[in-house]
Amino acid sequence: MPRRRFLGLGLGLAATAALGSCGGGSNPRAERDALELPTYLQPREFPGASLSTDPAVLPAYSTYPQPFASVSSPPGSGGTVTSVHTLFTTPPPAQQDNPWAVELNRRLNVELEPTFVPTSGYGEKLSTMLASGDLPDITWIPNGQVDTGAAGVWRSVTQGAFTDLTDVLGGDGIEKYPNLAQLPTYAWRNCAVENTIYGVPRALPLLTACIGLYRHDWAEQAGFSEPPADAAEFRELLTEFTRIRPGETFALARVAGTEADFVNQMFRVPNRWRNNGDGTLTYYIETDEFEAAMEYLVTLYQDGVFHPEANAPGDAAQRARDFLTSGQTGFNIASFIPSFGTTGLRGAVAAGDPGGDLRPLVPPGHDGGDPLMYQHAGWFGVAAIPAEAGKDQARLEELLGVIDYFAAGFGSEEYVFMNYGIEGRHFTFGAENAPVPSDDPNIAVELNSHYLVQSKEVLLYYPGAESDATMAQDALKAAAPYSEPSATYGLYSETELRTLALLDQINIDYRVGILTGRRPLSDLETWRDEWRDAGGDTVRREFEESLERAENA
Repeated sequence: MPRRRFLGLGLGLAATAALGSCGGGSNPRAERDALELPTYLQPREFPGASLSTDPAVLPAYSTYPQPFASVSSPPGSGGTVTSVHTLFTTPPPAQQDNPWAVELNRRLNVELEPTFVPTSGYGEKLSTMLASGDLPDITWIPNGQVDTGAAGVWRSVTQGAFTDLTDVLGGDGIEKYPNLAQLPTYAWRNCAVENTIYGVPRALPLLTACIGLYRHDWAEQAGFSEPPADAAEFRELLTEFTRIRPGETFALARVAGTEADFVNQMFRVPNRWRNNGDGTLTYYIETDEFEAAMEYLVTLYQDGVFHPEANAPGDAAQRARDFLTSGQTGFNIASFIPSFGTTGLRGAVAAGDPGGDLRPLVPPGHDGGDPLMYQHAGWFGVAAIPAEAGKDQARLEELLGVIDYFAAGFGSEEYVFMNYGIEGRHFTFGAENAPVPSDDPNIAVELNSHYLVQSKEVLLYYPGAESDATMAQDALKAAAPYSEPSATYGLYSETELRTLALLDQINIDYRVGILTGRRPLSDLETWRDEWRDAGGDTVRREFEESLERAENA
């Protein structure tokens, strides 16, 4: 890989919120012109495991092995470790009343004192902690584009508020922490900020929300035994879905959602930004490919393949799921990994219709050639250690050991404990050694805590629907060769973060207006001009300046 691509490729959708006016504090980035990534440790092979050397293709597992130990001894020294975690669900019981938390402390040999903050406003809470100077020993920092309130936090990260882990974990330094060594290399690379690793990433798939899911049983009924090979066949397939039950079935559930990105990939529209090779960047809506994709989408809307409520207000993602699982629509594109298994979209469709067969669909090239698949950043946030705590080598190793326990790999007893809980209370082992969770909500709530760097989102394992892992992995194998990151992953634009909501709303308003016929396709030029004037040209200039810095580092 050329050095420019190595330095600038996917350093994160917005961890780079921090890269601009850092002002004051230490800046190790200025003294480092290369990033030595942690040495990768391939996961264990055992019966039922299907591993790939392509990082975009997740490992698949059909069975859970006899659990083995991934940690040789408790990482803690018996003292207190403070932490802060984002909370997506109902708060767990107090530490002393939570058997799982008590057992976690015993296994870690620490007295963990966690703070749980609802995900809404989490970034603002971290900013308050930073301002007070009272940071927990282990601090969860979300990706700045996941939580725009964390932009200021990332600015403080690069000013020296957190420990620089690059030399500690780079290369063979990671060997002290074997679970961290199994985290995907792309997650380390993509969360680094201009050659510096400030935290341990929670890894996500490179390919997600880019591969579609369609009713294969409906397709076969319409005479499509094979997936569509080009844009014409895809249009024909969607039209046939409206004829399954005329007036009751449709193909697409959202006008402004990820379905449009599926079409963009068919027409090889750039993944947000295109690097022109001469130091300049082009935004995706400015390309000829995007205009062709929009024209095609307008045709689909005129064909009547969109659900009548495709542009209704409210939670569009949940509505799309409801339409799909109730048999009203035959195509969806969502987070890929949780779509499989008995609790995913495939399971829900089959439960609602015994013959329902939802299968992955990699977008075809519009002309029968290859598509352009969109790689995502591959990380959700990082577990960081404040600079003060990192000054003590023994304390730093202890905290990294605690984080290493959280990252336990699939097949280990630590993975079972971190993700399923205590055997006999939170789960039991069932067929094929699969952990079967308790259906008692009062028990399950005990596990609603300590969101950190667990690895469960970068593997395929679906107990009760074992073949789904192979199906999902095969789709990733088919998509991976055509995938690319955005040209601006790892580049910094302060204006982009500040105007993100405004610029996105402009894109949504024009896209919906043109698709639904309220605006003519010729308004695409007006759209582009409005986006540029609202800050798009400033964003471009700042990204181009950041690109030059990355290339010359």
